[in-house]
Amino acid sequence: MIECISLHLTISIPSLCSSYKSNQDIAFYGNKLFQSSFLIALTGEEASLIHITSASALNAFVSLLGYYAAAAIVDDPDIGRLALQQTGFVITGTLFILCGCLNDRISSSWLIVMYFGSSFFGQCGPNCTTFLIPAEVFPTNMRGEFFISA
Repeated sequence: MIECISLHLTISIPSLCSSYKSNQDIAFYGNKLFQSSFLIALTGEEASLIHITSASALNAFVSLLGYYAAAAIVDDPDIGRLALQQTGFVITGTLFILCGCLNDRISSSWLIVMYFGSSFFGQCGPNCTTFLIPAEVFPTNMRGEFFISA
């Protein structure tokens, strides 16, 4: 009985980490899915390449702020890695749903705010913790084996 429970935990915990990695990929590619709408809302439809590049650089800066925010709070005992990851997923997912459902009904200013929010919270949570948690929980050889399934 104990061997069965141990085997189940050995299989389910890596699967759970793998699913978190898959969810982080959805969050990352979801952010890229709305990038064209965001760039049009920020720069206008007749923008030059310089304006579009500047808007992309601004989004990268907001993402970098999210990464640094995660680095600052990830070791806080009141927050913790799992809560940071889950909160980041919930906020990013909510913002994606709002962007998808309200894309034609909201002003471009709100679309920009939601996109920047999804960039910030995608980094402050899922992106940071998706790699931290497995690195702390599993030995290197097991991470290598289960990385393929992610």
